[in-house]
Amino acid sequence: MSNPYRSAILDHSRAPHRRGVLLQPTHCGCGENALCGDSLSVQLRVAEGRILDYAFEAEACAIVVATASMLGEALVGHAPTRLEAIEADLRRLLGQTQPEPDGALAVRLGALADLAEMRALPRRHRCVMLALEAVRAALMAPSAANNAE
Repeated sequence: MSNPYRSAILDHSRAPHRRGVLLQPTHCGCGENALCGDSLSVQLRVAEGRILDYAFEAEACAIVVATASMLGEALVGHAPTRLEAIEADLRRLLGQTQPEPDGALAVRLGALADLAEMRALPRRHRCVMLALEAVRAALMAPSAANNAE
């Protein structure tokens, strides 16, 4: 059986970018997949309408780790609303919503476009979406330390 993961997915899962802990995050969130035991926590530093920094910790499969790594790269420097656009594009990429030409999606998604390989593996779609769910949870729940200031 051939390996379904592209080299970018393997690279991000083996040497994830932004894995670790932020000092003084403004937002924290978690995501879990009870079916397989994956868990992910995300920390953000948000100010002046931008995600300034991102870090994650994961006890999870290669797809969750790679997606969390690539997602951090895609979000830092952008408004939090970018998450909604990325989620919509990933759902299109995985075939969960109305398709559009792959070229347009690839341009918008950047490295996340390599997750197209998961289209043929519907059981892995939840793994792809877990990092987005954790970031959404973080954006909805500013950290207690941030609220105390």
